[in-house]
Amino acid sequence: MALRRKKAAMSAKRRGSMHPLLALPELAKQRGLIGAADLDELGIWRGYLHEFARRGLLARVAWGLYALPGREPSGIAIASKSVEGGVLCLISALYLQGLIPKEPDAVWLAIGPKARRPSLSLPVRFVRFSGAALTGGIETVVGTDGVSVRTYCVDKTIADCFKFRNKIGAAVAIGALERALQQKRCDVKRLKHFALVCRVARVLEPYLLAFKAFSQ
Repeated sequence: MALRRKKAAMSAKRRGSMHPLLALPELAKQRGLIGAADLDELGIWRGYLHEFARRGLLARVAWGLYALPGREPSGIAIASKSVEGGVLCLISALYLQGLIPKEPDAVWLAIGPKARRPSLSLPVRFVRFSGAALTGGIETVVGTDGVSVRTYCVDKTIADCFKFRNKIGAAVAIGALERALQQKRCDVKRLKHFALVCRVARVLEPYLLAFKAFSQ
């Protein structure tokens, strides 16, 4: 174990990184929530996470995820960091974007058609996307807890909501579209592009025409 620690410290030194005793708390402060992948990025031995938690320098908030003591990352942050390749979508994305006022009871995450659905300690609703519907329109957003999460942009999210209107309710999709247009946060050209990707162009078009007529 001591040899592994020494190798990890030497690896971090070669990368120009500070010693783990300083790097891990600083990393947790900057990112809000860290896990094994964050340490791999810096060439730091993963075992330091458990050791720092044992010393009280970090707090374990979920399986494999740690934060500074006293910080409570959101369920959105924990779920996003727990599911590799997952993208915040639908109602959770609307909430993060400020297009709905209430945080959903479960975190909605998009995953690939063959991705494994992990078992988490918090409620998560998985939706399987594929192709451009999975990879298009992704952006990184910093939540109120300071944790960066991958989510879909406003235009892509609205198109997704119309596609899955039977799951989340048509009123949610229509309301999100109306608020995004009113707040000028929706690029109609990009929205139409994502509507084609999600195969809801015909469904969406009447609402765009109605809102355009109403605003004139």
